[in-house]
Amino acid sequence: MTSSIYVAVPSDIVEWHDYKHLDWITMCRDDGKLYKFKEGDFKRLRIQEIEDMLLLLVQGKLKNLTVEERFAFNVSLRMFTRSIVIQRHVEDL
Repeated sequence: MTSSIYVAVPSDIVEWHDYKHLDWITMCRDDGKLYKFKEGDFKRLRIQEIEDMLLLLVQGKLKNLTVEERFAFNVSLRMFTRSIVIQRHVEDL
């Protein structure tokens, strides 16, 4: 399996009540173009791209990010995947 994402770079980290999450994320797809997404726009990403980003994060391959950026990136992706799971569960009812 080849990843369709080469680089994922968090652009803005927002902190509210000691809880950090990403406001924007910039990613480079295999077509060589940069795409910028707001957290609410994650729905425009293919689920495979979210899986690829989580896999890169878990494997420790995002060396270009600081620990704080990786943590915020992880939180944002987990929040998004939870919302997808809940949405699909509600649609199944």
